[in-house]
Amino acid sequence: LPKVEHKEMKTLTADQLSAFFQEARDSGVYELYYLDLATGLRRGELCALKWKNVDFKSSTIRVEAAIGHTDNEFYIKGPKSISSRRAIPNCPKDLMKDLAKREADMKSECANLGVEFSDELFVLGFPDGSFLKPPRINDAWRALAKALKLHGVLNKNTVTFHDLRHSFATYAVSNGIDPRTLASLMGHSKASMTLDRYASADPKATASAMGTLGRLYKE
Repeated sequence: LPKVEHKEMKTLTADQLSAFFQEARDSGVYELYYLDLATGLRRGELCALKWKNVDFKSSTIRVEAAIGHTDNEFYIKGPKSISSRRAIPNCPKDLMKDLAKREADMKSECANLGVEFSDELFVLGFPDGSFLKPPRINDAWRALAKALKLHGVLNKNTVTFHDLRHSFATYAVSNGIDPRTLASLMGHSKASMTLDRYASADPKATASAMGTLGRLYKE
């Protein structure tokens, strides 16, 4: 069989992320993108996340479902694989603070609509119990990316929403998270899958590694 060629993914720079998140905050969709960058969740997992999956006391987010789709409809399904059912512990304090604010806003909106708030509601969903459909994430992403002229800034290719997940993996590796632990956070069964598909080689890390080897080999 011919070798499967994976599409090249890109890591957003710190400056690009900063500019993008500022635009996202002004547009009211900041939590969506920060949540993805901070956890590495898949698009369908983000949309299926419920408030019962967010533990504010332990700063833990549990992935227990995803959004699937047919030609005509979207539906809730189980995680992509056994390893996809996972917990993301020790989430950033700023993220938990933003999620707490979103929860408070949703409770207020439910009260205004005369609807009872429930932890069965979707974090990125609506008071009526419906969830955010994955294509709407891409639509919002493209609008923000266009506003910031992010298109074409990395190897003359379009920056995609999935590149946030890739950026999460790349930054995790470059900051010392071992491949096996990262695979667990990403919902992969094998560390090799995580490294092959998501974690680009960090030029600084590569240079540092070669410097270390040079010192080891020095007579």
